[in-house]
Amino acid sequence: MKLRVWALCAASALVMLISTPVTAQAEAAPSNCPSGYICGYDWKDYTGNRVVSRPGEFHRYDPPAFSVYNNTPNSVWIYTDEACTQQEGPIPPDSGLSNTYAYCAWAPA
Repeated sequence: MKLRVWALCAASALVMLISTPVTAQAEAAPSNCPSGYICGYDWKDYTGNRVVSRPGEFHRYDPPAFSVYNNTPNSVWIYTDEACTQQEGPIPPDSGLSNTYAYCAWAPA
């Protein structure tokens, strides 16, 4: 009986973990992400090679970005598939996703 209760609790925790959406966190901008730009990094925690894009540009990351910071006054959407059709977001202004996988990013101008 104890084993069944434990298994049920573990299964419930797994369902909650899987169904919890990834949300952007408000945090200080990385020091190398200029104001007014979207910055994509090829490694997590805003490290590695950086690519910047302006709002209004649909930007494709090659290689994909593992972290994206929104240093613009508008929300940013990222796309997590190679065809850039699977939208995730929005990432609010002055926040980012420090451990994600993005092929594309877009924000209104």
